[in-house]
Amino acid sequence: MSIPHTAQAYIFDFDGTLVKSLDVWKKADDLFLERRGLSYPENFYQMISHMNLPQASEYIRVELSLPESALEIEREFVEIMHYQYANEIELLPGAGEYLVMLKEQGARLAIATSNQEELFVPCLENNGVLSLFDAYATTAEAGCTKGEPGVYLLAAKKLSAKPEDCEVFEDILPGIAAAKSVGMKCTGILEERSRPDWDKIKALSDRVITDYRELLR
Repeated sequence: MSIPHTAQAYIFDFDGTLVKSLDVWKKADDLFLERRGLSYPENFYQMISHMNLPQASEYIRVELSLPESALEIEREFVEIMHYQYANEIELLPGAGEYLVMLKEQGARLAIATSNQEELFVPCLENNGVLSLFDAYATTAEAGCTKGEPGVYLLAAKKLSAKPEDCEVFEDILPGIAAAKSVGMKCTGILEERSRPDWDKIKALSDRVITDYRELLR
């Protein structure tokens, strides 16, 4: 199903939705575990997909019985990832052009992410699109996971927009379900780790895309 570009505000998830970064996180996970001679907990990515980094760090600490604190684990991941976000991670094809098009139409744009400002802001800046966003909200700031609507509502509030006037772009089923639960429209984006949920994402979303260039035609 397709919906026209009539929303007043557009809220974008970051990792997997605007940028192709999940393979980089996989490498960071591999390095973190390799340093300790450990392997992945069962259903690791399904468990952490809707968590922010502090929540995922605590999950890893408990599941792997690590002696480090969750904060120490979090800082190690940030140290591993910062260079890649600031210098190497790129926008998905067509994403930059689509953001520019929305701004030219007078739309307000926000980020709603489980990532951290010290990672996603340098990435947006390096890709030349930071100035296009009017606001950003994180799950840490909202005190929730991506399986709850709080981060999307916070982004809408920062854009001075009602939920029903917002369109959310997401690549994970829990995020789409959360945004839909408060009356937001949703565009589901295919990301390989979400492929097992793709049929459910298609059924729940107002429209789905596999590439932003589909929206530029």
